Amino acid sequence: MKKTLFTVIAFILFTGCAFAQTDKGNSTLGINLQFYRATTNNNIFDQASGTMYTQDQKNTNFYIGPNFSTFLSNNLDLGVGLQYGLTKINNVGTAYYTQKQTNYNYGASIYLRKYVMYESKIGIRTGPYFTYNRNSSTVTNLSGGSGMETKTTGNSYTGGLNLDLLFYPTKKLGVALMLANLNYQHYNADSGVAGNSDGDGVNFNFINNGLGVSVFYTFGK
Repeated sequence: MKKTLFTVIAFILFTGCAFAQTDKGNSTLGINLQFYRATTNNNIFDQASGTMYTQDQKNTNFYIGPNFSTFLSNNLDLGVGLQYGLTKINNVGTAYYTQKQTNYNYGASIYLRKYVMYESKIGIRTGPYFTYNRNSSTVTNLSGGSGMETKTTGNSYTGGLNLDLLFYPTKKLGVALMLANLNYQHYNADSGVAGNSDGDGVNFNFINNGLGVSVFYTFGK
């Protein structure tokens, strides 16, 4: 009995079921929203003076953008999306380490997703994606009331895997919540006279990268 139950569960998880929303020939049109806010406390050591400073960092991120996808086969869609993002960072500390930073980014992404649905109401989707972003930022140094600004422009290239939880309140309207994200990113930045930089990073988030939600409408069949 246990073996039979395990076989049924495994079949649902790995093959899924063909339902109207995720049938071949259908398409989706929606909007992505993401909000993240965090406060961290940093200790900064000034080698020149040999002094340890405390700095509170307040980080606020907001992203929004449309997306469109079409189902290549049952439970498998290919999609594209656009994104606009705004990030504000306030570093509040001593007179020597107080800064305000504003970042803007514009991007586009392409993704392939596999759907696993249960009774046409709830399920998950996962798959690879690639995103390109154009970034610009302004850092204002408020230390000592100087108000000096450093402007930076750059590019970032991100590839990874997403995992979303799906819910269909109606047959045509769907809602997706971001569960997990694993990605690799390469970036480059040009700060003018302040110099250039580039780097790479690997990131993993599991339900802890703020609130990420997508609302979409399914049309076709």
